[in-house]
Amino acid sequence: DSVDLGQVLHAHLVVEFFLTEYLQRLHPTLNLDQLRLRYEQKVGMIPSTNALLTGTKPGLRALGTIRNRMAHVRRVQISKDDIQAIVGVEMYSAFTNAGSTFKLAHASPKEVVMHFSEWVAGVLHTSASPDQEKWAIAFDPTKEVPGFEYFLNPASSDGLPGVGRKRPLTGDP
Repeated sequence: DSVDLGQVLHAHLVVEFFLTEYLQRLHPTLNLDQLRLRYEQKVGMIPSTNALLTGTKPGLRALGTIRNRMAHVRRVQISKDDIQAIVGVEMYSAFTNAGSTFKLAHASPKEVVMHFSEWVAGVLHTSASPDQEKWAIAFDPTKEVPGFEYFLNPASSDGLPGVGRKRPLTGDP
């Protein structure tokens, strides 16, 4: 039990670290350490304008609930009911179903908690980066990514001979 407890507590701490990093970037004038916010309050500070992170809130809350129960109750087993909110995070499920080596259907509840924690920590860290606006556009299916038109139609194969181009019509090799 102590190994599982340690792993889940560590995963939660890592997620909270990156959540704090994200919120600090979002609100640079706030001293989040001085405010001494609880994890649930930090999750509540994720703005609804960030569709990707708003979608992770149920999973983040479930992670907090699991962490609290494991920290305060002896011999806690994480159940499939505990992870329903995590599995229900649309972007996370899409990520794991899109060719990931991690398979939700075959994973234990604890493995799901650990994998989700790793994934959401990465999403939070990316959201806190100076390039986060670019990431937000990349993850928002309603927005066109600048330069997307270059990937729609292949370049014309007419023109000078070379790689990927037709031979000249004159019969020269």
